[in-house]
Amino acid sequence: MLVLFLDVDGVLSLYRNNSTFGLSKPCIKQLKRIIEETGAKIVVSSTWRLLPRTLDILKRKLKYRGLYIYDVTPVSGIRGKEIEEWLDTHSDIDNYVILDDDTDMLDSQLSHFVKTSMLDGLTEEKATQAINILLGR
Repeated sequence: MLVLFLDVDGVLSLYRNNSTFGLSKPCIKQLKRIIEETGAKIVVSSTWRLLPRTLDILKRKLKYRGLYIYDVTPVSGIRGKEIEEWLDTHSDIDNYVILDDDTDMLDSQLSHFVKTSMLDGLTEEKATQAINILLGR
């Protein structure tokens, strides 16, 4: 199984979006491209997973675009550690990618990490990088 660990703010929700729950259509288009080209499952690592209301909004917005959330990471305070904990409990993972605008990943995860920004989010270039990581290119 291929897994995409998804942060929302700075990946799909950008600084220039004035709406609290606004997601960038071009960024979602790139997320969909990644999923369609790789078949990866989406695991939410974003703080949006912490509150049922925000997670529900995310699920609805993604589902509307044909994208589905497979799971969420546990909560322990450091994003990289949370991802590691999730990976440790799932032995069927062939490869993974982390999309995030923050850098609190473990050293062992850096080759799986695609850093986005609050200004641009998930661009075509970043999506291509994620696809290449997932497919081992």
